[in-house]
Parts: sequence; C-alpha cells; structure tokens
Amino acid sequence: MKNTTVVQLYRELLQLSRQMHRMEHWMAHQCKGHSMHHSQHYLLSLIEQHDGAIQQDLVEEMDIRPSSMSELLSKLEQADLIIREKDDNDQRVMRVRITEKGKQHVEQMKGHLSDLTINLFDCLTEEEREKLLSLIQKINTHINDKMESGNLHMMHRGMHHHEHHYSKF
Repeated sequence: MKNTTVVQLYRELLQLSRQMHRMEHWMAHQCKGHSMHHSQHYLLSLIEQHDGAIQQDLVEEMDIRPSSMSELLSKLEQADLIIREKDDNDQRVMRVRITEKGKQHVEQMKGHLSDLTINLFDCLTEEEREKLLSLIQKINTHINDKMESGNLHMMHRGMHHHEHHYSKF
C-alpha cells in the first residue's frame, strides 16, 4: 500500500472516530432527564453488565485514574443510578451496584444506541458490515500486539497508564 493511501486511511479513520464521538454526545443528550457525559453512560453500562464489580476493576477497564473513577461514580450515585457498598469479606474493597433507576436509564440508552447504530451502518450491506467488522478487529488486534511487545513507541505517551491492562471482565 502506498504511503499516501495509508495516510489517507488514517485520516479517514480519525474523521470517522470524531464523528462517532459527536454522535455519542448527541445520544447522551437524548436520554431524557439526564445530562450525563458519555463516559458516565459507558460506566453505567459497564456496571449494569457487571453488577457488584470492584471499583478497581472498573478503573482498569476504563483505563482512567482512580480519582477520575471516584468522581464519575459520585455523580452516578448522586443521581441515584448506582450505589457503592463495602465488600462483605474485605472492608477495604468497594463494590458498585446498579439501582432500578440505573437499569431503566441503561434500557433507555440501549434504545437510543440501537437507533444510532442502525442509522450509522444502513449505508452498508450485511456482507460489507461483516467485512468491516473483521478488518477493524484485525487492526485492533495488530495495535494491541504492537503495544504489548513495545513495538509501537508512540502509543501511550502522555497517558496515565504505561502498561497494557487486561480486562477483568
């Protein structure tokens, strides 16, 4: 592949990423009664999938600082979407649970996400979607492999985690 094609591919993917980011913000504002940042929506969705998760596991999954996680969780707790409670076996461990109100919010988000994704990919045939998914998975695996082996030196600069963390989920 010519270098100009690779650069153009990178630019198109970057533009697509920005557009998808804007669409996530739009979706977040569509959820009635909640003016939440998309990272709060994502975290609430994670908690719904892994109810009772340990706060530290959520930190690693989202690759954010513990202080940032505490701030996000506090906002969700203030909105009565989650509760935090100490682990029965180890009082130092904090478990995070979703409330009924939080579950309702996640269901609302899923409806908006379904609409969003259908509209996002309706220009592609099913075969094209499957091929695109396969290619994106291949690129993600390639980047992860390079990061793990230390062969992608520009990755993780300026980020707060300098090692690759494996998901606990």
